[in-house]
Amino acid sequence: MNHLYNLEIMFDRNELIQLSEDLTYALTDLYEYKVVFSNDPERLSLLNNTAPFFFVKLYKYYWDEFIMSISRFTDPGVQRNFKNLSILSLKEYSDLLPPDGKAKFLSNLDTIVAEAEIIRNYRNKNISHRSKEAQVIIPEKMETFNVDKVEKIYTLIEDCLNIFYGFFDNTTEFHGPIIITHGAQTMLNYLSEGKLFEEMTDKSQMLKMTQPQEST
Repeated sequence: MNHLYNLEIMFDRNELIQLSEDLTYALTDLYEYKVVFSNDPERLSLLNNTAPFFFVKLYKYYWDEFIMSISRFTDPGVQRNFKNLSILSLKEYSDLLPPDGKAKFLSNLDTIVAEAEIIRNYRNKNISHRSKEAQVIIPEKMETFNVDKVEKIYTLIEDCLNIFYGFFDNTTEFHGPIIITHGAQTMLNYLSEGKLFEEMTDKSQMLKMTQPQEST
């Protein structure tokens, strides 16, 4: 028991807590993104008819955030003698876990790294730097990825974090959208009401124009 206790002291719980907070914010972004940019034709029409340029910029903002957050989560634990805070930085503590927990954690890490490779490449060629090859020469050859891949990676990261929470605290941490948000849905509701009001006003004006004028 003393040996286990000494090992546990080596574990920096602040890393786990901060990674949990980072994941919660990332999943909140993902939730709001899926609310705004659904595949519903009426929703897309609403965006295009209200503020198309704004929503194009918002779309790009969300994707840059997904790419950067996943890239940070999957940065090497140590780079150029500097320690990164990432899901890979927890690997140094994997020996503290029971054998089955360690095996699952390492398996998840391998899958995360493999799934994130295309996203990290995109970060390196389009965000951190501006690769001429990616921007001008062969952009059509760049591999693509979708929101399902982002969600899969976040789910695996959550599973990794909960392996540690389960071992040290015997708990499972919830990393869903922050409860005080849901601003995206409220915004869309107001946009819908505004669009409906505009349509009703237009119809009212059209009716007035088509009604015969009373002679004086």
